[in-house]
Amino acid sequence: MKNQQSGKIQFGISAKLGIAFALVIIVIAILSFNIASFLNAVTTVDTVLNKNYVVAEKLTDEIGEEDLVEVIEQGRKIYDSLSEEERAHPTDETYQSYYKALWTPKYEAILDKLDQSTGISNIMWSDLRFWDEENERYVYLMHTEPLDDGSFGVGFWEREEESKSTAFGQEGRDSERDKMKYMPEWVGQLASHMPTSIRNVITVFDEFLAIADRDIDNRFCVRYPLFSAEQGEPVGYLCVGEYVANYYTFAWAFIFAFAAVFIPYCIIITLVESVLVRRYVSGPIKQLAQAAAAYGAEEDKQENGEHFAQVEVRSHDEILLLRDSMADMEGSLVRYMENLQQLTAKQERYKAEMDMSAQIQMGMLPQALEDNGQERDFSICASIRPAREVGGDFYDFFVIDEDRIALLIADVSGKGMPAALFTMITKIILGSEAKRDLPIAEVMRRANDLLCANNPETLFVTVWLGIYYVKERTIRYVNAGHDFPALYRQSEGRFEIVKEQNDLPMGVMEGVEFTEQKLVLEPKDKLFLYTDGIPEANNTKEEMYGEERMLIALNRSAGYTQEAFFEAFNEDVFGFIGEAEQFDDMTMLLLEWN
Repeated sequence: MKNQQSGKIQFGISAKLGIAFALVIIVIAILSFNIASFLNAVTTVDTVLNKNYVVAEKLTDEIGEEDLVEVIEQGRKIYDSLSEEERAHPTDETYQSYYKALWTPKYEAILDKLDQSTGISNIMWSDLRFWDEENERYVYLMHTEPLDDGSFGVGFWEREEESKSTAFGQEGRDSERDKMKYMPEWVGQLASHMPTSIRNVITVFDEFLAIADRDIDNRFCVRYPLFSAEQGEPVGYLCVGEYVANYYTFAWAFIFAFAAVFIPYCIIITLVESVLVRRYVSGPIKQLAQAAAAYGAEEDKQENGEHFAQVEVRSHDEILLLRDSMADMEGSLVRYMENLQQLTAKQERYKAEMDMSAQIQMGMLPQALEDNGQERDFSICASIRPAREVGGDFYDFFVIDEDRIALLIADVSGKGMPAALFTMITKIILGSEAKRDLPIAEVMRRANDLLCANNPETLFVTVWLGIYYVKERTIRYVNAGHDFPALYRQSEGRFEIVKEQNDLPMGVMEGVEFTEQKLVLEPKDKLFLYTDGIPEANNTKEEMYGEERMLIALNRSAGYTQEAFFEAFNEDVFGFIGEAEQFDDMTMLLLEWN
């Protein structure tokens, strides 16, 4: 059936590209507008600061830095002599009367000089102040803008954040030249050892960042540091300030002119681009789409690319390449489908064979201990969960004679069919050798030599093999590189890991000697054997289940029946794994003495 949507495009590629291009241009224009405004503000402030610095430096030279320092030191002496209660109200006449001693002819001459500086080069005010570091506030000793409410009177103080203007520390004096205002100090120290051209670039960039980081409204000033004869820390500052509103007039006119020209130009480009895209991109693509819809509706498919080859494409570009590729794809499609059918058939046969192998492997594992007619005071239960169809883990338990029961759990290196075959070989060899009347260490040695002689793939297997002597309630065992078992003592009421001798895995090399070990069980004791797929299980966060969680889960389920024990333990493990993939086989065996 023909696709009913063919030829009914409501919002084509050319329209989308045109709108996208227009939006990009508008965004660029807006960003350009804002960036230009920001750069203008920073440049303006930097220019005004440099100008004000020159004014402050000239005033200092004309007045004399010694005279300015003398006024500051005298005012600081009066300020320090007052208690904090006397300083509490800096706008009161009583407080400001303490500073009458400063009103000398020299003081009035300095204030007159500062008054004369206002109005020159847009300077609006100037003041003389010092910093009270203990209380973190500025104390004004002289100001050209005293207000009726007592603000900026002699001795008036305010904190920096309460100031009506944004103040900048002056850069440029010898003691401050290499200091960074925004970047770390080590940058300035490093820059001082560089060539002048590089040092200047770093300094300008630091000034740019420092100015851009300040919250400048419309009123700011430069703090020009004043030093005593000892040239230590500055004793005070000569501040020169002004307004910055008048500096933006030309910049705004420039920005509006830029936007007025830039945006219409971009709109014209967008329209031209839309027409070209419709002719050379969206049109040919629409023809190819219609051809694809017609091809899908045909019962007789062309196998040699003749159907798509009939689509006419005038431009020699990627669209033509797409048309030719679709024609080639048409011829390849049938061959691909034939190959896919053959591959699917092979995969189905492989899956059937793997399922049969898994059934055979699981069928060789014992489900219950064979009944020899005797009443037993112990029980055995085991479980296996392969990560693939066939696994490399296995367990076994069988009766050797009236007094001996063999317990076996193992983990073969590798995965898939090779590991599965090696498990069967190992199981058969160990089962045959364990039935001989030999010490268990000798059983392991003989079985290991046989495995090494028939191991072309150089696989190895970790094995825990134990012989349970029923009358003695004793297990004699060998651990060949396997995980340590967990033992539950009824007297202690908890599981603990039994960490004893651990020999080499089997299949590594011939002639290996194994160590026999012994466990004595008491009534209600339990022995839990497992493979590394349990403690090494990972969840989606790549966290490992681990021995600690395993012991907690074992102890929580210790009082359950064997079936309930396995069910609760598996629920805890797979609850931890969650949605993560099981990457290794999980096998466990539980021996409980009743």
